[in-house]
This record gives sequence, C-alpha cells and structure tokens, in this order.
Amino acid sequence: MDATERSARTPIAPRGRIDGTIVDVHGTPIDPSGGFIELRGPADSVRLSTWGLDASFAFEALLPGRWTVRVVAPNRVDAIAQVELSAPDGTGRADVVLQRVRTVPVRIVDSEGRPLGVALAANDLRPAHAGRILVHVPGQTIVPRAARAFIEVGGGSIQIVERSSPRLRLMIGTALLDEVRPEEGATELVLTADVERIRAYAAWITFEVPEPAPRSTTVTVSIDGREDQVIRIANEDRVARIGVEPGRVVIQIAAEGRREMFVRRLLAPGETHALGMLALEPECVLRGVVRTDDGRPVGGPVLVRQREYNPSHHDDPFRAIADVNGRFTVRGLGKGSYAVWCAWGGPTVRVELPQAVDLELVGQFPAPDPQGQGRR
Repeated sequence: MDATERSARTPIAPRGRIDGTIVDVHGTPIDPSGGFIELRGPADSVRLSTWGLDASFAFEALLPGRWTVRVVAPNRVDAIAQVELSAPDGTGRADVVLQRVRTVPVRIVDSEGRPLGVALAANDLRPAHAGRILVHVPGQTIVPRAARAFIEVGGGSIQIVERSSPRLRLMIGTALLDEVRPEEGATELVLTADVERIRAYAAWITFEVPEPAPRSTTVTVSIDGREDQVIRIANEDRVARIGVEPGRVVIQIAAEGRREMFVRRLLAPGETHALGMLALEPECVLRGVVRTDDGRPVGGPVLVRQREYNPSHHDDPFRAIADVNGRFTVRGLGKGSYAVWCAWGGPTVRVELPQAVDLELVGQFPAPDPQGQGRR
C-alpha cells in the first residue's frame, strides 16, 4: 500500500475552530461567574465551556457542519448564534451580545381587585379557564402551564429585558382579556380579567351524586391529554356543576371499591354536558395462576378481554403480569363474561364475573415471545 492509498483511508482529524466574545450592549465584557457556553454540532455532539475575563472564548478540533452556540449568564437573556464550518480546518466566529433583564412582579385580578384564582373559585371555575398569558418580547413567552400557575395564585413575576417595552396579554381562547405595556422602571404589572367573559367561555359538566355517596369519590378532568383538575366529592354534595376548559375532555370518575367510569367528549365554549346520576358499579377483581401441565408456575403477561378480538374494532385488553410463581391480579373489571389468556400462547379460559374462585391457566406453554402482540 503506497502513501497515497494510506492517506485516503485514514480519517482526517477535525481541525475546525470557533472563536468569539461575550459582551453587553455597550461592548463591555460580561463577568463569566455563573455563566456557561453550550456548543452543539454534528451528530448531536455537545461541549460545555465558559469565557475569560477578557470576554473571549474558543472551541477547537471541530468537525465540519453547522454548530449552535448558546450562551447563558445570570440576569441576562440567553443568546444563540449559529456558525457553519465548511471544511475540516474551517474557522468561524460567534460574537454574542447579552441583554440584561430585571424581574418585575405581576398581579392578575378581577374587576374588584381580588386575586383571579379566588374570583374563579367563587364562580365554580378553575384557574385553567383564564387561558394563557402572552409576553410579547423576543425570546420570552409564558407557556400555558406557567400561566395557569400564575392565575391560580393571582400573580407571579416575569423577567423583562432592560430598555424594552414588552406587551403582556391575558388571553382566553383567542379573546383578549387585558393588555398592559409597562413603562421603563415599572415596579409592578397588573392584569385585570372579566370573570363573566371567562364564565361564558367555559364548558360545563353536571352530574348528581347518589345518597350515600361512594367513599372517596373523585372526578378527574383531563383536557387535551393533560390532567387539569381533580374534584373530590363530599358526602353532602348531591348536584355538582364543574366548569372546564373547552376542548377534548376525558372525565374519569373513581371511588373506593367501585369500577372507574370514563366519559370522553369534545366540548365547545359554553356547552353543558350532563352526566346524570353517577352509577359506579362494584369493582370485580380477577385473581389467577398460570401453570404448565406438569404443575410448574409460568410468569409473564396475562391478557383479559370482555369480547372476542375484532380487527375492525380495536379494543385493547386489560393486562397483568404473572409473577415468578405464576400468580396475577387484574383490577378494574365489571360484571360480565371475559376471555383470559397468556400473551405468548396457550389456552384461552372464559370466566363469568363476579366470582370468588381463583382462575387457573394450565397448558403446554411455549417460551414467552417479547415481540408478541397478545392478539387472539
């Protein structure tokens, strides 16, 4: 093998380099204490470093490609710069300017000056109804989860870039509840919400509670896949009316010793969905054991379905795991006929619940298949 062929097969060591500086808007070096630089590049490679007292930094031995420089420092807005290295020995610069921020308290109140969370609770509403807070400053937006926390306690604090005039908007759906533009040096921001407009936007769920109420009855409302609120039903509550955020709603009702009830609805603003009387049937518990013909216990997934598998109507079965002794327990079942089988094969046993006798799955079981889908 000659020298030319050897050089063609030998990987070229990366020799790219990125230099830069970290300064403020006046060009003054920023104190590196508590700050760091994150460099991300090809193949998700990540490096961390800091900068010197003279504001300079450098990264060496870099591969060709696009590199992202992210700079973080206390009391400053994070800054991002991108550098493209086009050759193995390419060079680039990332001169970053960090803006100073200050923390300003924010209060969210109703028209009477009460904290919004208190005003909503007095109207059968929850903090999520007040939508979201939008802070129109480049790089800053209070996300919905944080906004709900703001509303629940009636306020919080935000960071504002110095020498900027941000616009804070309190939204419900696409409707604007309030907007403020703080002056330079403002020490507090106040947003006011009209609770009646929030009531008009909310969707409602109503239901009646039997007497006596099942022990530890709870109603959990999930909006668009996120758990939003949990309501505990007291024994003296007979009729409940709950305001929820419009959207795809899943209502889960649970009580001690009862089978959980699920209701799925797409609720529009102002819509009311009546559940009627809560009728939670007693929970049935299925216990069993899996054994081979010669009596050896078998562990693994056990599946329970109330009807035959129909490919045109997907219906995931209940699942349980038999332990090393072959024993399993399946909770949350109602009265009815069920098919029970092991995910990796073997016999199918049919049972009628409720029943007090433990179930036995006995057969010539093959080895469990980790890729099996458990369909019968």
